[in-house]
Amino acid sequence: RRLEDDSRELARLGSKIAVRKTDVASVRDEEEERAEEAKDLQQHALKLERMEMQEYGQAEMARRSALQEAHRLLGEKKEARRIGRREAYEEKRAEELKKDGEKLRKQGLAQKRQFERLAGPVKTAQNNAHLAQQAYTAAELKLAKAETTAEQLGNNPKLQQEAMARIKKLQES
Repeated sequence: RRLEDDSRELARLGSKIAVRKTDVASVRDEEEERAEEAKDLQQHALKLERMEMQEYGQAEMARRSALQEAHRLLGEKKEARRIGRREAYEEKRAEELKKDGEKLRKQGLAQKRQFERLAGPVKTAQNNAHLAQQAYTAAELKLAKAETTAEQLGNNPKLQQEAMARIKKLQES
């Protein structure tokens, strides 16, 4: 009997071992499946992480590009404002210079009129002196002509006397 009991016990143990082997094989299969699934999930996670990093890199490049463009546009805006201020300053300065020029032109005209008013007597005196010079020159020419005529008439005493009288008359006047 003991043998039978031992045999049954061995059979029961054998079946338990077989069940346990099956359970262990089943657990191994499940572990392998889960390991395979974990490996697939890990690869999928890495793929997603790479895609995310790639998208992040593209987004970062786009952000940098947008930032550079914004800085460029701000620089252009700053330059445009500077040019606008410079232009306004130059326009204001041109207007001031125009007013100053007009003021100087009026001042010049006033000085010219004042000079002409003050120079009027001088101009009149210059004209009178010129006329007197012309009259003197004409009188000298007449005297010279009369002297020349008197010399030419030196043979005729009567004509010479008349010429001398004319010379005296011209010298007196």
